Amino acid sequence: MHLSDMTRPVGTFTAALQRHPVFAYYVLACALSWLAVSPLILHTDVSSNWHALGALGPLAAALIMTAFLGGKTALRDFGRRLVRWRVGTIAWLVALSPIILGAVAIALLAMKGAPLDRIQELRDAFANPGWLGGMFLASLAYGLGEEPGWRGYALPNLQRGRSAFRATMLLSIGWGIWHVPYFLYRYHLGSVEQYVGFYLGLLAGAVWLTFLYNSTGGSTLMVVVWHTTWNAVALTGAVISPQVPAVTSVMIMIGALIALRVGGQQRLSWTFRQRLPLPVPTRHRTRTRA
Repeated sequence: MHLSDMTRPVGTFTAALQRHPVFAYYVLACALSWLAVSPLILHTDVSSNWHALGALGPLAAALIMTAFLGGKTALRDFGRRLVRWRVGTIAWLVALSPIILGAVAIALLAMKGAPLDRIQELRDAFANPGWLGGMFLASLAYGLGEEPGWRGYALPNLQRGRSAFRATMLLSIGWGIWHVPYFLYRYHLGSVEQYVGFYLGLLAGAVWLTFLYNSTGGSTLMVVVWHTTWNAVALTGAVISPQVPAVTSVMIMIGALIALRVGGQQRLSWTFRQRLPLPVPTRHRTRTRA
């Protein structure tokens, strides 16, 4: 048997990954996350904090794909975008905007006379180290675990040869599919309308995050901050009233429309800089001949 015969399957596999890096990432991210949360899906006797492990899928998949296809150079670029913090005051305000949106949502509900009589429950929750720790763990885990994958890896690759909006639409489909197992133990939706609403909220979030990512020249850190902050606001607001995260989501949908108007479908950026930097091109491996 020639050495070339032995290396041909490896070369074919690598070539397939190079042709479809985002699809391969999706499959790997789903497999890792779904496996991680399988004890919760099967309703085994484990802590609800096990949910945080599901966040590792996108991050791990992005690191594996980046290392396998791009090597050390691509990993360094991936890491630099993850710690890029010098992006300007406006970008930081946008990244922390879920706090403002949550406060506005509470104010609007109070003005309309909505029942917000669970403030004491919120105080009790914040006095409970277990609840507080679980909330921060889930918020940070899914912000830091998801965004390096969805925005740090998938989005730049999808924007190659596509408009920013079309890339975001494609990303949102895979992102939505990734969430499916969580409906079996965490998100309890009871109608088709609620599922449609969930996806529309997710799509709006994806548009907003693309807008933030592209406008900062590809700062993964900024979208991590936004996602983490949104998670914390949603979990905290839900203690006061389920309407708080719902109203906040509506405002994010409005924000997504504004982002499209300001940034345009092609760029989705409020700056004039290049809408991303593209990730370091994947290396091409040559077959060994004998």
